[in-house]
Amino acid sequence: MGKPPERDVSRIIEYIRDCVEHPEDHPEHWEDWLRAGRRRFLLLNIIYYIQHVQGEEEGVTKEDLERFLGELYYVNREMFSNIIKPWKSLDDTLKELLEQRLIVQVSEGAYLVNEERIRDEKDLIYWEGILKTLDEVGKEIGG
Repeated sequence: MGKPPERDVSRIIEYIRDCVEHPEDHPEHWEDWLRAGRRRFLLLNIIYYIQHVQGEEEGVTKEDLERFLGELYYVNREMFSNIIKPWKSLDDTLKELLEQRLIVQVSEGAYLVNEERIRDEKDLIYWEGILKTLDEVGKEIGG
């Protein structure tokens, strides 16, 4: 039998210390699955809102989302910070939603909720809890 590989415990401890002391250098540890899910599903709710409540039935553009998120920053900064992360762009989150088939791309830069997966607001996580905030943002941007 061979000897088990030696582990450099001091190197592992140094790595953990560096992650704690300098999290900005280790984005791979910034988001757990729960926070990632919250980020994606909050954005999915916003796409659904813009599409169904504000009437963008032909597609929600990235510009629509940026305008909505820009106002969300002033209306509810906590919700905004659950969606927009320094290490995860809007494009990244849209790509994740596309990969999970929660949204479909209808044209270059325009998205719709995938009706096969999300038939109505009952299929959306967070909808009832955030609708008041979404309405407030919609009112502020004139939608």
